[in-house]
Amino acid sequence: MQDYLYTTYIVSPLSSVVHVKGYEELEVYNFRFRVREALTKHNITILDPTEMEKINVGYSVENFSAICYELKKIGEFEDLAKLISPVTQADLKYVRASDFLIGYSHADYPTIGMIDELSEARRCNIPAYIMIEGVEKISAWLIDMIYNAGGGKAFVGENKVKNCINYIENRYFKGQDIERLEIIEKYRKKGII
Repeated sequence: MQDYLYTTYIVSPLSSVVHVKGYEELEVYNFRFRVREALTKHNITILDPTEMEKINVGYSVENFSAICYELKKIGEFEDLAKLISPVTQADLKYVRASDFLIGYSHADYPTIGMIDELSEARRCNIPAYIMIEGVEKISAWLIDMIYNAGGGKAFVGENKVKNCINYIENRYFKGQDIERLEIIEKYRKKGII
């Protein structure tokens, strides 16, 4: 089994985004694939709720969100709470297991679950690196949560996803491969390997 140096959890307003027609094309949804693609070359475990939902409840995020929507619509809140509680508890467990969070906040989509996850990160002093779309409509409270939780950082603008990935790579992985190669070379010269 591979031992990973870091673990991260991806946070975003998933349940409100998957109801939007064409959501797969929205950056607030698909940023996760760019993050995963960029960071998988490093020694990191990436926990993504789009994958974890299938494990936790046996449904995709889209299907599980549709079930929850229907229960809200007919006022079955007690059953909804019973259905969603294991998911929210698992998500908070993933936050606590992380060295840092990577996320995307969009001013046009509710972020209640994400706020709970960021609050948990703040309580645990886990940094959060959050890309923000519509920053002028975002609460200053969110900015405070990002910056005062373990040294997190917000990313805005056209290149926010790329800038966030670059920041994480520089902060956590810069020199890591070079150092490993130097260690291997050191012992190769000594004839040990």
